[in-house]
Amino acid sequence: MMDFKAMVAHDVNAVFLNSGEFAEMHRLNDELVECVIDELLTQEAADTLSNPMEGIFLNGITIYVRTEDIRKPVEGEVLMIDGRMHLVKSVREEMGVLVIVAEANEQ
Repeated sequence: MMDFKAMVAHDVNAVFLNSGEFAEMHRLNDELVECVIDELLTQEAADTLSNPMEGIFLNGITIYVRTEDIRKPVEGEVLMIDGRMHLVKSVREEMGVLVIVAEANEQ
């Protein structure tokens, strides 16, 4: 019988990050990888007197990808996702999966 960590690792590879089941192929920078992309709701950027951003919207995105499939990006780095430029807001690793939160500015 497998222990819990082995079962999770199996499920990550066999189901969650498997393009035949749940994941899809996407291009992250120059690498074509299996990943899951969760697009967040578009939000209007904060508009203040010191930072007028009227008409600018932030499209949030969360990417789940195997740790070994790409080089781990860092916060503040530009990440190309399917040819669109995104700014990495945070990166964390959870049981062999990178969870990358990024956003793109759109008008």
